[in-house]
Amino acid sequence: DHYSTEIFANPEAAKRFSEETFFGYDFDSTMLRIGSMNMMLHGVENPSIENRDSLSETHSHIAEKYSLILANPPFGTSKGGEASITRDDLPFNTSNKQLAFLQHIYKNLKPGGRAAVVLPDNVLFEAGQGTAIRQDLMNKCNVHTILRLPTGIFYAQGVKTNVLFFTKGTEVNPLQDEHCTVETWVYD
Repeated sequence: DHYSTEIFANPEAAKRFSEETFFGYDFDSTMLRIGSMNMMLHGVENPSIENRDSLSETHSHIAEKYSLILANPPFGTSKGGEASITRDDLPFNTSNKQLAFLQHIYKNLKPGGRAAVVLPDNVLFEAGQGTAIRQDLMNKCNVHTILRLPTGIFYAQGVKTNVLFFTKGTEVNPLQDEHCTVETWVYD
């Protein structure tokens, strides 16, 4: 396309695109190899894909905020420890890893930053801390779309998944951090 042709025609832009644009984290070595290979196949020769647990305390204080986050957090696996024990910087303590990842994601978006996150149904409907986290997300971000997927798309049969699309702040004011979600489009 026009955008990639323009980038690769300029050596400085190509270097910035290849080395300073994409970042990824996973603690599964197979996923790291797949992610690196995918980036290389798309022209990113030196992707910054690191072996680390996004929910571990040693990596919880990210200095740079991100403008775009695409994520498929683990669905209830036993790897990675308990989120409520390892993260002290999240607003709401929870042992539900999907809820911890959701907080991690919207906390690390730049104002005006966008996210698309694959999550199981329990994130949309869990009571208690789940309700408080969803309210905080909808207050600080414009949750504009929820795409409800058939079972078995991202995980085992019987697990219904969703893709949440949201923007930190609002279109009019990316720095807004209250009452950001006015309406949400749900496509089932």
